[in-house]
Amino acid sequence: MNLADAMGRAKVFDIDLQKQLRPYMESMVPLPGIYDPDFIAANQGDRANNIIKGTKKEQLQQVIKDIKY
Repeated sequence: MNLADAMGRAKVFDIDLQKQLRPYMESMVPLPGIYDPDFIAANQGDRANNIIKGTKKEQLQQVIKDIKY
């Protein structure tokens, strides 16, 4: 899923702003993130589909690697 589709799915930005941003965001793909159910609303678990798997240490190492490169 590209950032434009993710933006639409999240329904955070105003529709007019989404239309303006879409051309710039269609070619971008979000990096996976860490999913910790203790910090995310219970009803969001099914939507978390771009996550880094592994232990907390492995997840942290992957995030650091993604930021560096």
